[in-house]
Amino acid sequence: MGFESSGPFHLGHYPLLRKLSSLKGVEKIVLLADVHAQVNGKKDFSFQMENWLRKVLPQVNIIKGSEIMR
Repeated sequence: MGFESSGPFHLGHYPLLRKLSSLKGVEKIVLLADVHAQVNGKKDFSFQMENWLRKVLPQVNIIKGSEIMR
């Protein structure tokens, strides 16, 4: 699942996060598309989104687009 980190989390993220949390026995990976936000000239909220995701879904593997680009 991927999130463009161009804004803070909001109610629209809830169904996706609920689905992720319901999956048992499955490796969960979230891509934070921070490079995508920067390319589109949007503010980058990846740090805030990453911290929030780690609190809500501690078992999720979070990968930033900037890490892949390196």
